Amino acid sequence: MESSERMNNMDDAVVPRILYEELLRSYQQQQEEMRHIQQELERTRRQLVQQAKKLKEYGTLVSEMKELRDLNRRLQDVLLLRLGSGSLCNIKFLYQMSSSDLRYVML
Repeated sequence: MESSERMNNMDDAVVPRILYEELLRSYQQQQEEMRHIQQELERTRRQLVQQAKKLKEYGTLVSEMKELRDLNRRLQDVLLLRLGSGSLCNIKFLYQMSSSDLRYVML
C-alpha cells in the first residue's frame, strides 16, 4: 500500500509541475507579445510626431503662399497703376497674364 500511496503523491506532484510549466510558457508568450506591441506603439508614436511636424510645416507653407499671392496681387495693382498712362490694350493684356509672366515684365 505504501508504494501506491507514493505513486499517487508523485502523480499529484507531476500535475502541478505541468500546470506550472504551461503557465510559465503562457506568461513568457504574453511578455513577448507585449514587447512587440510596445515596439509597434513606439513606432506609431514616432510616425505621428513626424506627421505632426510635416503638417505644421505644410500649414506654414500655405500661409506663406497666401501672403505671396496677396503681395503678387498688390504688385500687379501697382504695376497697373503705373502703366495707367499707357494704352487700355496694355492694361487688359497685363491683367490676362499669369503671375509668373508678370514677374518677367517687372524685370
